[in-house]
Amino acid sequence: MLASIAGLAMVLGVACGSDDGSGGGGESSGGMTAIKMVVPQSIQYIPVFAAIDGGYFEKQGLDASVSEFTDVQAARTVFLSGDVDVLVGASIGNTALNDNVPIKHVVGLYTGDAQQIVLKKDLESKVEAGDVNALKGLTLATTTPGSGADTTLRALLSQNGITDAKVINNNGLAGAYSALSEGRVDGMITAEPFTTNAIEDGLGFQLMDLADAPDAWPVGQKLPSVVFSVKEDFYNDNRETVDKLVAGVVDALIDFQKDPAPLVAAAQKAMPDQDKDRTAEVVNKVLPRYSPIINEDGWDPAMDLWLETGALENRVEYDQIVATDYEKEWARFTPSS
Repeated sequence: MLASIAGLAMVLGVACGSDDGSGGGGESSGGMTAIKMVVPQSIQYIPVFAAIDGGYFEKQGLDASVSEFTDVQAARTVFLSGDVDVLVGASIGNTALNDNVPIKHVVGLYTGDAQQIVLKKDLESKVEAGDVNALKGLTLATTTPGSGADTTLRALLSQNGITDAKVINNNGLAGAYSALSEGRVDGMITAEPFTTNAIEDGLGFQLMDLADAPDAWPVGQKLPSVVFSVKEDFYNDNRETVDKLVAGVVDALIDFQKDPAPLVAAAQKAMPDQDKDRTAEVVNKVLPRYSPIINEDGWDPAMDLWLETGALENRVEYDQIVATDYEKEWARFTPSS
């Protein structure tokens, strides 16, 4: 199972297009416009691959390809280098601002914190589900420094007055999972499919879902967890391409909400060694949180979070960084009840 997860980047890269090292935004074969994207590794990003497989970008005249990284810092580096046009991620995109690289968030993918806190199984009888104080004194695995998971975990502990927990950085979600499975930590901050895998394999239990923990983590429900970011220069110089990208994302999410089968198929293709029923369970669990809408009431508290933890050095207002001229396009999507 771990080998399946660790191989996710390789499988998806082969299946959905790989990066040849050059930037996109130009003409591709057959008059299509090339656009290159990069994503970190998580089930949150499956709609990107499913949209490519389903031809949603091709219908817009885009030759879209995507590369996946287990290390979000590596994804950020590739984005800043200009080798890809679009970074699909969470707070990691905003750190480009620390390098004086203006960016624009043009469309969302996932709303509500996508992360969970999972503790080792033998602690389950000793703590109460949802009690953030259960983290006191524990050693907890997170991902690379400055990543969304790392920022969130450190802020969660700080905001709840927990000063004696030890945080251990690892390479991506798979690295955090390995730390828990090998007994090197008491728990981890993680996301699907690692949460379900830990539970169903008897490795751990879910202490809390950060999208539904208003007392411990009040920003969780409306947090814009994943957005599509482009450099401001790319946004200004390639508006037609960006228009097509946004339209393709919205069209795909509208259809996937009606029929999640393509998402399930994409996830099963990405993780062929994992139980297919389990993969379908995970996809349907996160389906209600997929949304192209970037809400201002979620963005402001997220900005406070990134400033508090040092992930972002200076405040940037919502309408400065979010391409609000796409609000009508996002509004074509109606969230499910």
